[in-house]
Amino acid sequence: MTRKLAMGLSVLMVLFLLGGGLSAQAPVSTEKVTLKIGYQEGGYGIDFLTYAIRTFQNKYPNVTIKLTNSPDLGTVVSTLAQAGNNADMFDIFTGEGPYAAAGKLEPINDILESTFPDNPKLKVKDGLYKGVYETLSKNTAGEIFRLPRAIYVGGLFYDKAFFQKNKWNENPKTYAEFLKLMDSIKAKNVVPMTFSGMYNYIGFSVWWNKAFELAELNGTLDKVKGDFMAYRSPRYDTPEMRTLYTRLYEMGKKGYFSKGLSALDHTASQMLMLQNKVALVSTADWVENEMKSSGAVPENFQWGFMTIPMGSKATDTIWLNNGDSDSAVIWKDKPELSKAWSKEFLKWTLTVDVQRNMAKVAGAMPVRAAFYDSKTNLDSLTSSQKAISSYMASHKTRLENNFTVTPKVGPSDAQADKLFVESVPLICQGELDPLPVLKQAEALFQKGLEEGKALQ
Repeated sequence: MTRKLAMGLSVLMVLFLLGGGLSAQAPVSTEKVTLKIGYQEGGYGIDFLTYAIRTFQNKYPNVTIKLTNSPDLGTVVSTLAQAGNNADMFDIFTGEGPYAAAGKLEPINDILESTFPDNPKLKVKDGLYKGVYETLSKNTAGEIFRLPRAIYVGGLFYDKAFFQKNKWNENPKTYAEFLKLMDSIKAKNVVPMTFSGMYNYIGFSVWWNKAFELAELNGTLDKVKGDFMAYRSPRYDTPEMRTLYTRLYEMGKKGYFSKGLSALDHTASQMLMLQNKVALVSTADWVENEMKSSGAVPENFQWGFMTIPMGSKATDTIWLNNGDSDSAVIWKDKPELSKAWSKEFLKWTLTVDVQRNMAKVAGAMPVRAAFYDSKTNLDSLTSSQKAISSYMASHKTRLENNFTVTPKVGPSDAQADKLFVESVPLICQGELDPLPVLKQAEALFQKGLEEGKALQ
């Protein structure tokens, strides 16, 4: 067989795999290929990723993976993208940026429709943790670009021993029960809630997810969620958003939130909870490792978790804020063989073995559902993650990542977001009526959409 014919057959085999959906096994070609991976250096470190790379290369020695990790990967990717340097561009990297909307990323829908390397009978989309697949962001054509490897869940975290000492309800199932809890906490001269207003950390508990929860209760979920995902108006000034932020405003007037929220960063707000000056702090599950590194967490501290239910019945679905705390995308302008192996590697990072290692060395919350079937695996989770898992097991919940692929919009869209986010701390302190803010933000949003039409 000539080299030219062999290469042609290799390409045909890859195209067959891509056209008919990825197989349960890796691509049949043993042709040597080099993949470049860019990783945003952060709190998880890189040990979990180097483990995934090492084990993948052991199984497929024809694949060489070169890893670049940087605390400012976004700048590196942006420089390569602006130069149109596809040869030097990473095959796989963390962060989506503006590249999905610009048509620069490879859709990963075929990964989700294919099966796991360690379970060839189970499709990837069906083996993700409860509710994760449903929250994956799509563009208007239904294309998905970002594959999560780990997730976070946000909400209200607390000191279980402090709650138990005061006999406070750790499991409010309705909005009325939650308000009753707030009053019980205030009766003990403790501030019920806090968050970092500097970084809008209330969003980890209350954001679009709670507007969708109210929409489901109102029977308007399809329209409200549809408008959100399609980036249509109305976005801010909806009945659900008016109800939601009026509730926060009323809580603020009753003194349920700490003062000075706008000046609080995440560390300071979390410290208030650890010092029992505040009962609940809005943040996400990385709080445990984050505060441990500061030496602020007492030994044997047990984390508790809850959120604010919007409904009036204990059986109502409670929507939780979540997102991918680690994810990856594939650059589109790469050879088909490289993209095929890139997809196989991303699937490899979802094997139970790699996910188990990720939980162990990075403290990440795995995205693979099968991880949670093992008591040994569950025991490896942090205390805060165990609290979340327990909450989700005992409540009817739904995850929501509050994210949509943004089309081309004008500068007024960013102004709407800025106005809204900067107003939230004042709303939560009962100092700013949310209704005029929502109306003004909506007007700016609509203007941004019109400005965007001129850019297309």
